[in-house]
Amino acid sequence: MQEPANRLLAGVDGAGSRALFSTPSQTMAFGGSLTLTDEPLMWVRSRYVVPYAGRVYQQYSSEGWLTGASTKVKAPPRSALTLAPTELERERVSQVYIPLVDIKTVVPAGGVFSVDRESTVQVLNPLLWQVPLFGSVAQISRLPADLRDLSFAIRFALNDLVPVSTFQPTQLNNQNLTHSEVVEEVLLALQAADLTGEDQVLTRTVVDDLGVEEKFETIVIPLSKNSRSVDWGQLKVTIGTDSETGMANRLNFERSSPIEQIGVELSREISKDETFSIQTFVSLATDDQLNEAGLEYPTWIGDRYLQLPPSLPDEVGILASQIIRDADAVTPFEKTEAVKAFLRNQEYSLEIMGPEFGVDGIYYFLFQTQDEPCASIDPNCDTSKIKGYSQYFGSSAAVLLRSVGVPARFVAGWASGEYVPSAGMFLVRDKDRHGWTQVYFPEYGWIDYEVTPGRASVERGNLSPSLTGGDRLTAGAVSSSEDDLDFLLDIADLERLAREARALAGELPVRDDTQSNQDVFPWEPFVWAGGVVAAIGVAMFVWWFSLRGLDASAKAYARVGRIAFLLGMKRRNNQTALEFVSDLGDQTVAAREHAIFIAIEFQRQVYAGLSNKADVDHEQSKNLDKAWRRVARALIIYRIRQLSGIGPEFGEGRRVKW
Repeated sequence: MQEPANRLLAGVDGAGSRALFSTPSQTMAFGGSLTLTDEPLMWVRSRYVVPYAGRVYQQYSSEGWLTGASTKVKAPPRSALTLAPTELERERVSQVYIPLVDIKTVVPAGGVFSVDRESTVQVLNPLLWQVPLFGSVAQISRLPADLRDLSFAIRFALNDLVPVSTFQPTQLNNQNLTHSEVVEEVLLALQAADLTGEDQVLTRTVVDDLGVEEKFETIVIPLSKNSRSVDWGQLKVTIGTDSETGMANRLNFERSSPIEQIGVELSREISKDETFSIQTFVSLATDDQLNEAGLEYPTWIGDRYLQLPPSLPDEVGILASQIIRDADAVTPFEKTEAVKAFLRNQEYSLEIMGPEFGVDGIYYFLFQTQDEPCASIDPNCDTSKIKGYSQYFGSSAAVLLRSVGVPARFVAGWASGEYVPSAGMFLVRDKDRHGWTQVYFPEYGWIDYEVTPGRASVERGNLSPSLTGGDRLTAGAVSSSEDDLDFLLDIADLERLAREARALAGELPVRDDTQSNQDVFPWEPFVWAGGVVAAIGVAMFVWWFSLRGLDASAKAYARVGRIAFLLGMKRRNNQTALEFVSDLGDQTVAAREHAIFIAIEFQRQVYAGLSNKADVDHEQSKNLDKAWRRVARALIIYRIRQLSGIGPEFGEGRRVKW
């Protein structure tokens, strides 16, 4: 019932009608036509052009994709959610997210190193196989190669050591159950044979009910002689027993593997006026490096990411082999490029019917969509080609690659979105919902692959346009709390500006006072200092007095207007409040969202007739006060940088190699 149930329940724990931007479901079933909207979901400030993974899938079934058994763990802000990667050519970078809807989702799943808020990380449990010691061998035949060979070796040894009962003809294989100690001896003998490379002889004497002794013997040979050797240091083996007899009836294999992150969420849903930032790692590996990566896959990679169900039609594997042969592909990289080229030469359509019940989803996509009409919006579509959307293309790439021995997995999330030059950030919309493939390369880890027609290819190391010709000062940070990472970077930058200013002052010529009276008390600095303090005090009093009696929104808007005026960004007479703050946002995106929030609240106060100060609650007053301070800080930092011409935007250029 597993596959029908997966299809029936797919999406139940996924996004509801109120949540456009939520973590994809733990099951991703194949479906029919889709409708995507232009609804904006989030702004992203990123150094590189990258997709944003929402969930990572490991197990393919004919009905769709499943995440493996997993555990959810809560983590405090900025704590490490996974180990720092050991793969080559990985750069640690920061990304800032400004949601435009209420969310809990954190991206990119699978690669989130830390979040500046309390979060919950979902990690895969170690793989566990239960292998019967008697009966049908069908379950053994589906094990990874080394565990399959180990299981058969154990069975053969037990067949030699355990007497067969002639009084139990109905028992499978006519083999009696045996004590756990006998299974342990066989396991130890197999391990010794593998470690020494020498055959091991096991003998056992059994006394029957009549007191007759019978001697049994078996020879255990090293597994590495005839098959793939077992990494005993990575394998944990326990013996399961029958609850009634206490006799051994199964083996439990558990393989150790690194922490694999498949999804991350904020512990608390945040609203659209909040932000969060993450640390992640981006691959900068070149095509030549990936082509030379070789075939030395870790054992745990093969365990999970070469899995295919027995129900997969043979035609899928035959097509995969044909694609590889036609491209003369040899290395995993060449095979991946061949599959990518084949799929990108097909047709994109959101209007497909979806597989009939009982039909494998990949088989339907690769062999049946040619009989369906093209998308109504594409007059140039070739009807004879394969048709579908990203879920089908990304899934097919993963399955085709697994069929030819290349580890791959499916990822669901969002594409990189539209770069908005005036904002210096990427705008991600509902229509950017996307699925793609990740391929594993030894020493370089998981690499994103875009195989959907019409989608821009994922170019590793492709810098954001703000760093390749755009205005590098427009993509300022937006922070959610004064102790978050971007705020600390801002402070560090301000300290650097101060140090450079002091150094500049130290280089100025010093007035020659050698002819003055050295005994005269230096009153002048104190007079100047007192005058400055008095001027500041008067200015603060005037500032406070002039704002007295204003409601929270008007006060916040007035403060923004004054700080902008002082910095030379005065509001023009013909501008509305929203036009004015939009101009400020064009100067520095760090001020945009907070300034717009203030302007909207101010206009609501003016035009909605909310004359009573009580109409604005205490929490809203705090938010308005916090917003104007962030606008002021962003504008001041922007003006300092503009006048000094110092450096790129905050946080850029800080590269850490791992």
